[in-house]
Amino acid sequence: MLDYRGYDSAGVAYFNNGIQIFKDVGSVEHLLSIVPETITTNIMIGHTRWATHGAPTKLNTHPHISMHEKICLVHNGVIENFKELRSFLLGKGYKFYGETDTEIIANLLEYYYLEKKAELEELARLKAEEAQEKTTVVVEKAPANDYQAQKANQKELRKLTRRITEIENQLEDIEARVEEINQAMLATNEASELIDLQKELDELTEQQENLMLEWEELSEKVEG
Repeated sequence: MLDYRGYDSAGVAYFNNGIQIFKDVGSVEHLLSIVPETITTNIMIGHTRWATHGAPTKLNTHPHISMHEKICLVHNGVIENFKELRSFLLGKGYKFYGETDTEIIANLLEYYYLEKKAELEELARLKAEEAQEKTTVVVEKAPANDYQAQKANQKELRKLTRRITEIENQLEDIEARVEEINQAMLATNEASELIDLQKELDELTEQQENLMLEWEELSEKVEG
């Protein structure tokens, strides 16, 4: 939980139909006044800042996002060679909106992600090697389109649950019909009628077995 102890600015970022960032100069109480009351996400980062590289402005406030919006991060510490890294990235066509060393790291990670096709673990290693920093780096992978994926999973779960309910209703109907057939077979001596009833009973038993198999498979998916 963020806590204001004299920091000059605060901000949060989360996934919900893309990366959403809310940040500003001032206290956490002020930040809460601009962040939506209801947020749907399972990935969020936050930060309170003492200005080191760059003035206490909204643009310099964390979290910082890379130019192509592939990497978003917060950072505590000082990147000692940030000027060299900034020059390197400018030569690669990168542009910067603020003055912080943290923004340099966001774009450096993105550069390796887009140009070198580096995976998460490789990005963390490259960053540690190139950025001369007095901090510990923690990198967490967040899936793109996280909110859409979450919605798709919820939609699939609802679909499976509806089908399970349908199967349970069908099984109840089958059990009721099987009971009716058993009663009818006890009440008749007609050979032809007994044959027809037995045939229907066999078909219902097969249908019941298939439905039970489907029910078990769907239940495992829902529980998993």
